Amino acid sequence: RILPLRDSVIVLKQDGVFRMSGDGLSSFSISPLDTTVICVAPSSARIINNQVIFLSNQGVCLVTESSVQIVSRKIEDVIQPILGISTIATETSAVTYESERFYYLTTILPNETTATVTYIYNVLNDTWVTSDILLAQGEVGPADTLYIITDGNKIAKERKNQTRLDWTGQNYAATITSVAADLMSAIVSLPASVTPEAGDVLLKAN
Repeated sequence: RILPLRDSVIVLKQDGVFRMSGDGLSSFSISPLDTTVICVAPSSARIINNQVIFLSNQGVCLVTESSVQIVSRKIEDVIQPILGISTIATETSAVTYESERFYYLTTILPNETTATVTYIYNVLNDTWVTSDILLAQGEVGPADTLYIITDGNKIAKERKNQTRLDWTGQNYAATITSVAADLMSAIVSLPASVTPEAGDVLLKAN
């Protein structure tokens, strides 16, 4: 992968991480930043905060115009075991969300061979969380809204209405077939593919 930063270009090769700089064809120069860090999943390479971030043979790395640092130390117990899996390149994808400072990395869990988890990294406070929403690809589109192609090959759009519903997951149509006399319980009919979980919310007419 070749990714442009503000004043140079970062080149990820099979023999390391390199920086290309210069003002024209006659002045271009390439210098190594780190020849021990190798990108293991090309689709994981993205740009955020004028830095390149990607999954490497040493974990998730953040590359500036002068250095390479590992940022996945906090989740090393789940990252290191997957680095030698043969399907890591094809089963890993990523997207960055500049205004939210997030890097989404969908990849494999230890002892698995297909994508099963999304790690979300906040580049400002150096924290990781996980999500069960798997992405095959994604981009930030109009109105600074995140769009992703899910692992089921569907396009999902982020809710961004500045309400509490922004923080909810996927929604499904449901039918309440009956309500108990004390109003403390109900029988709800859902699509066959949907399994209710603790924390789900029923919403009627907004």
